[in-house]
Amino acid sequence: MRFSSAYLFKILLYSILLSTLPVIFLGIFSYSKASGMIQHRVNEDQMSLLEQTQSRIEQELKAVENMAIQYVGSLTVKHALTQGLEPRNFILVDELLHGMYQMKTFEFGIQNVHMVSQEHNWILNNDGLRPFDESDYFNLFTGYASMVKRSFWISESFDQSHSISLVEKLPQNSMNPSGLFVVQIPNYYINKLNSSRNGLGTMMILDENYNVLTHDDPKMIGQDLSSLPYIADIRGSSQESGFFRTNYEGNEIGVIYRKSSYNNWVYLDVTSIKSITKDSRAIGWTTFITCVTIIALLLVVAVFASNRIYSPVRRLFETALGDGNSGKGKDEFQLITERIHKLVSTHTQLTGQLSVQMAQLKDFTVIRLFQGGLSGKEVREKLSLYHEPGDWKLLCVLVLQIDTLEGTRYNGEDSDLLMFAINNIISELIPEANRFFSTPVDKSQVTLLHHSSDNLAEFRSQAYLQAEAIQETIKRLLHLQVSIGISRVYQQLNHSSKAYREGLEALKYRIRLGSELIIHIDDVQQGHIRKPIFPLSAAEELYDAIRMGDYERAYEGLSSIIDEIGRIDLTPRDYQLIFTRLIVDIVRIVEDQGESLQANDGEEYSLFGQLDRLYALKDVELWLKNTVITPTIQLLEQRRETQYTRIAEQIMDIIHEQYDTDLTLDHCASQLHYHPSYVKRVFRKGTGTNFSDYLITYRMKMAKQWLTATEMKISEISDKLRYNNSQNFIRQFRKLEGVTPGQYRKLYESDIEKLV
Repeated sequence: MRFSSAYLFKILLYSILLSTLPVIFLGIFSYSKASGMIQHRVNEDQMSLLEQTQSRIEQELKAVENMAIQYVGSLTVKHALTQGLEPRNFILVDELLHGMYQMKTFEFGIQNVHMVSQEHNWILNNDGLRPFDESDYFNLFTGYASMVKRSFWISESFDQSHSISLVEKLPQNSMNPSGLFVVQIPNYYINKLNSSRNGLGTMMILDENYNVLTHDDPKMIGQDLSSLPYIADIRGSSQESGFFRTNYEGNEIGVIYRKSSYNNWVYLDVTSIKSITKDSRAIGWTTFITCVTIIALLLVVAVFASNRIYSPVRRLFETALGDGNSGKGKDEFQLITERIHKLVSTHTQLTGQLSVQMAQLKDFTVIRLFQGGLSGKEVREKLSLYHEPGDWKLLCVLVLQIDTLEGTRYNGEDSDLLMFAINNIISELIPEANRFFSTPVDKSQVTLLHHSSDNLAEFRSQAYLQAEAIQETIKRLLHLQVSIGISRVYQQLNHSSKAYREGLEALKYRIRLGSELIIHIDDVQQGHIRKPIFPLSAAEELYDAIRMGDYERAYEGLSSIIDEIGRIDLTPRDYQLIFTRLIVDIVRIVEDQGESLQANDGEEYSLFGQLDRLYALKDVELWLKNTVITPTIQLLEQRRETQYTRIAEQIMDIIHEQYDTDLTLDHCASQLHYHPSYVKRVFRKGTGTNFSDYLITYRMKMAKQWLTATEMKISEISDKLRYNNSQNFIRQFRKLEGVTPGQYRKLYESDIEKLV
């Protein structure tokens, strides 16, 4: 058969197309993907910087606002706003200045703190106390007072310096505020918080009127940017954050912004698209040069390889064609490919089917063997497929389990991988001549051993030595503590299921014996087993400690229970019954209080499921302490604290409504249907003061209101507040306020006259 040059041309053309087209497509795709990823990554980084900056700044501002709210809510501030401050009030002024100075000691960049009373015409700040209408801040703060908002952040320029101020109108929650509390923070401090830069663009912060608060260029601070075109786009957007491209001064720019729902500020980053795509262009040129170089090399290789390939094609075709002529007119490569593919496919199919079926059959046989689903004859027939040794007389089962993963570098997700590694270790340690098979089953690793001699003691000793070698090797290589249960010795394979259950039963005795053990079933099931006795006395002490919320007594009670039952020889099932009853009793204590105790979120098992997976008394004690007892006490304490607060609030409501009656603690307790001693303790715990002090304080508060707002006589006030005589009332008033009721009224009237 002759081959024309056209066939060689086809090979060459195919080689060129096959090699160059992927390079071209890959180059285009790589450049496009890299460019997009670079811009997307830059946008993400810039947005992340804005988000971090916003979070950092707003955290600082909220901290300042919280301090201000706490300060203006104090009794000292409230008292100061009700009167005009004068030098004779130096104690009150000193207390106010001390509180304002404490605010400035925190690391929040606070420059000045002002407290203003428009009603009494005074201002208190770093400059001291002075009349408000003589202050440099009079016009500025008067403007703040005219604003509708009661609390807000605002940017301001004063004496050629820029700052932001928190404005709180006083008193709080008043319909007609008559004062202000202003905290000033210089812009340079906010600019310092906005110090994150990556060199690509300009990051700035604008207030709600789009005036610059921070900027890379200090000269821009305070400038109004509301007229810029991209600011108009941001103003018109309903989204809180975003990115868009626009043209500004002949350049294409990318704008990333975030709007703050806290103070309506705008966090803005403006970056030149040209600077972003700078790396993309470099990547594009590099990709182009690389692709051209690769294509040139591929052309040379394609010409050379086509000539080399062409020469053996005829020989391969003639070999594939054989003596027949059924391949005439067919493409040479098509015929060769068909013959080879058919051969390889047939071989692969047969090999794959055989491997899968043998593995499935072996797994199925092992499962049936341990489930007791195979007779002795069936076991021999099935295991003969896996080279089962014929010369054996005794067999037993080793069941291995991991004691714990705590304190190791592993976690629960590594269990299957660890079992696979352990299975490989056992396969290496125990020769095939001494075992039928070794395989993981559920959470255990099971090895079926056999022995050619009928010497029972020798086989038991050999099984123990092999278990010991397995345990030591796993500890050395994997740094794991494992325990191994050894079954009794049997002479028939159909007893394998019974031997497997005995190995599992032996491992359950870890709860009494500890961990990292090798346990033979005969060693733990021999002897007299005492009937389990529930430690009722120790349990009652534990229950009482839980009800009283005494952590220390509860933990000691739990230890007593563990020690008491640990001294008794019990089966694993008996231990399980005792701990189950203990948990049920604790759950009942919680349910009696109207609550429920459940497993922690994220736990795969219930409380009883978790208990069933514990193998040592120390693990059970730790689990009961952390998962059952501690959460129970915390739950009961939360309920108790809620009840204390509710009762204290009810008592205060009674005082506010019945302060002008002969009100006593016993009377309040009777109304609430509680014992007076309990009410006394609960009220003190909930308010920090006792009943009588709170009642006197509230009565004095009402007395001051009547003295300043009414013409009531002092004797009338005394009678209304249930004092036996006016002298007792006057003495009590002077003790709390430092002046007599009459003097207090005169001082108030004098202050009013001065204001008028």
